[in-house]
Amino acid sequence: SEHQVAIVEMGMRGLGQIEQLAEIAKPTVAIITTIAPTHIELLGSIENIAKAKAEVFKDFSENDLVILNYDNEYTRNMNPASPKIYFGMDSAADISAYNIIVDSRETKFICVDRIRGQEYTVRIPLLGRHNVLNTLAALAVASFFKLELSKVLTGLAECELSSMRQSIIKKDDNILVINDAYNASPVSMQMALETLQVLSKQGRSIAILGDMLELGEFSEELHKQVGEYCINNNIDLVYTYGKAAQEISRKLIAQGRASKHFFDKISLANEVKEILRKNDVLLFKGSRGMKMEELIEMIF
Repeated sequence: SEHQVAIVEMGMRGLGQIEQLAEIAKPTVAIITTIAPTHIELLGSIENIAKAKAEVFKDFSENDLVILNYDNEYTRNMNPASPKIYFGMDSAADISAYNIIVDSRETKFICVDRIRGQEYTVRIPLLGRHNVLNTLAALAVASFFKLELSKVLTGLAECELSSMRQSIIKKDDNILVINDAYNASPVSMQMALETLQVLSKQGRSIAILGDMLELGEFSEELHKQVGEYCINNNIDLVYTYGKAAQEISRKLIAQGRASKHFFDKISLANEVKEILRKNDVLLFKGSRGMKMEELIEMIF
């Protein structure tokens, strides 16, 4: 009886699933963080993913609220019956960010909050632009409910992710390990590689990447896309493991970049042990089924 708000995460792998969850939870505020090719094997297209996520506000009225990512064309163009609040990096959003600074401990940025009509500095003990976007979505909710800003900022500064989500581990010789092995999609791969590039100013950037699963007929092309992300972020060394991840290495090798593919973890771990240097930064990432965290234990 003392609670005022329940926050419910609604996941899906197909059409109709969020609609069913929404019938149970009956939300009055909905947040859609992004539309990306996750679970596309079962849904078949980005358009179907957008359609599936939009089920959350199917029965909304003018008394409800939808909070949408302005930076994503699919969420930006959604048309719920209820009022909308947009968050995003784009300055046209109702709540946006600029002057983003990332180091190995935290991300700091200035939030332009048009709901409250003010600007303020935000610190989160999380890394990367995608976590800035998630934070903006949370700030939009907090502003809508008129929560006290000082308490919101304190809560954000103390927030914690579940394990294996961009966990930073410092090893001997100032080697940094980014354990982001909980799961992977093309978008989260891109964000993780951006974070790796930012953190590897003093040493080499080394990406150890496993298969992204549930991509179906799009798998080959989306893994090649990850190879392109590695090139765009100037990753020094890329090691891949699994079956589909071989396309990442093939893309890099075709472009004259340093990459090597492995079908077993022992050989990969031994190779990495041999090449490690002081100040290296290593990213471990792949879908949950790949259990990329096992490589960290084998190497260190």
